[in-house]
Amino acid sequence: MDTCENIRLLTFRLREDVDPEIGTTIPGKYEKRYYGISDVPSIEKCIENLINSKQEQEEYVEFDITIFGKLNGTLLALIALDLELWGSVYGLTYINPGDNPVRLLPRNN
Repeated sequence: MDTCENIRLLTFRLREDVDPEIGTTIPGKYEKRYYGISDVPSIEKCIENLINSKQEQEEYVEFDITIFGKLNGTLLALIALDLELWGSVYGLTYINPGDNPVRLLPRNN
């Protein structure tokens, strides 16, 4: 499916879209949250919930997802591998705050 009208952009913000009980939060002036491998299924469930909330009933669309926030490279790779198998995901871009975006999926772009 290469038609642009069936592709929607979706931004997934780790700080806002991941449930607060997922990961480990370090309190302080600049509160930080860290994730481990065991958090990957929960993060993916949050992405799935966001996709489901944006998808209209009986409409087939694919999502070009941008993940914004700080993620360990290993965790990002695991998430990207899983999202590549989802039929509703067209593409994936990762933005670490302060860095340039990195396009992970589709690999030919």
